[in-house]
This record gives sequence, structure tokens and C-alpha cells, in this order.
Amino acid sequence: MKPVPLLRAAFGLTLFFCAAHTFGTLAGGVHDAQEQAVLDAMKAYRFDAMGVMRTPWDFYYGLGLFGSLNLLVFAVILWMLGTMARTDPGRARPFVGVLAAANVATAALCWWKFFPAPLVTSALTAICLGMAWRVMRPSA
Repeated sequence: MKPVPLLRAAFGLTLFFCAAHTFGTLAGGVHDAQEQAVLDAMKAYRFDAMGVMRTPWDFYYGLGLFGSLNLLVFAVILWMLGTMARTDPGRARPFVGVLAAANVATAALCWWKFFPAPLVTSALTAICLGMAWRVMRPSA
């Protein structure tokens, strides 16, 4: 198997993860009374963060958007690596390895602290990247 289709698949999975994460962050969802009380408390408590008044909600929401931004950048890098792998797979291989390891770690974090959808997406991305890394190995 060639590395480019695997890298394009990883790109698509990461772009899907980005879109779903962004939608989930922006949509917020329906909350029961207890969850709504927690969210209201997060929005109500203000504190000084390095000279700027913030709430726990600001950090929670901002980190959600950071996650989306990082996934988008990750997807763009995967597209670029797919292009690079066509002409210089040896140079692309170390980057693919690092991104594969990052997705393994992301999948582990999703298993430990989150829920199945991002776990499955991260695991599939890690598999695609691991397979791409393997087929990009130098000939000996």
C-alpha cells in the first residue's frame, strides 16, 4: 500500500474530528437541571487571571476552541505530508511517526477521560498514520 492514501484518510478523519469537535463546542447541547447548574456556576464565578477577569467557563469554552484549532492545523499538516510523501517519503516519515504517536496518546486520553467517538476517530487516525509510517520505511 502507498502512504499517500493513508495520509489522506488520516486527513479526512482529522478534519471530521475537527468539524464534530467544533460543532459540539459551539452547539453546547441540551442540559439537565444539574448540568445547567454547573454551567451557570462556571459562568458566574469570576477571578483575576494575570490581570484579566475570567470565569471557569471562559477557560472551558476557550480550550474547546483551542482543540478545534489544533485539529484543523493537524489536518492541514497531514495534507501537506501527503503531498511531501509523493516526492520525498524519507523526509516526511519522522513527522508521520510523531503524529501517529500523538494520535495514540490522544486515543488514550479519550479512553481515560472522554467518550467513544473521539477515541474511535483518534485510534483510526493513529492506525492510518502507523501504516503510512511503516510503508514509508527506508529500503535497506
